[in-house]
Amino acid sequence: MFDLIQKILEIKELRQRIAYTLIIFAVYRLGTHIPVPGVDTAALFNYFNSSGGVLFNIYNLFSGGALGRLSVFALGIMPYISAAIIMQLLTAVIPTLEKLQKEEGDYGRWKISQYTRYLTIAIAGFQSFALSVWISNIRTETGQALISESAFLFIFMTTFIITIGTVFLMWLGEKITEFGIGNGISMIILASIVARIPNAVISTYEQLRAGSLPVFKVATAVLIIIIVVAGIIYIQEAERRIPIQYARRSSAISATATYLPLKLNPSGV
Repeated sequence: MFDLIQKILEIKELRQRIAYTLIIFAVYRLGTHIPVPGVDTAALFNYFNSSGGVLFNIYNLFSGGALGRLSVFALGIMPYISAAIIMQLLTAVIPTLEKLQKEEGDYGRWKISQYTRYLTIAIAGFQSFALSVWISNIRTETGQALISESAFLFIFMTTFIITIGTVFLMWLGEKITEFGIGNGISMIILASIVARIPNAVISTYEQLRAGSLPVFKVATAVLIIIIVVAGIIYIQEAERRIPIQYARRSSAISATATYLPLKLNPSGV
């Protein structure tokens, strides 16, 4: 395995792409720790931990913990994913968009990408506005507000900053796709999830030492994770190989198997 990694790193272009991706990750993780102005981050963290709920924790996971800190990347990349899904659905039902995607070639795909970006801004603006209004109305058990500014100023600043943060994050994802490794949006989601793993491992270890978490539950959780990951890889990589036969092929050439691979899950995630 180490020999394979060494051979990969010997390729200059691949080294540059990996380094570029890591730099983007560093910028992203830095942004997740920069809170918007006018919010008491400590009180906000305590409030979310005590009454966040499962849905909040899932969303906070995909934002790399940025939502719990109300950082400039609080919404993560989810508005872009929502916009992309909506555009795919609209393309299937609106003839103009369907024609643009299927008949206009690169220009049509570029236009749909532009529409996706505009829709991302609209979704991020709406979600950041709703989030800022919600935060501004929260009171702790002692009646203390989570914001130190006036509600109007806080809502205006938070909506603008978080929307810009989402647009910047979308741009970072596109740059990873162009100059880094893999799909940029997927890589940012991966970075968000992986960033929570060290704290989760430490927390699990401390609970095991304290005896508050049974070993059987941890072993079961690890086993389920392995099975799920293996199942995802198996389905994602599965393909049906359809043999291709050519007329007038010599016996020497026909010895080489030729097939058309059809993915079981061509759409991915």
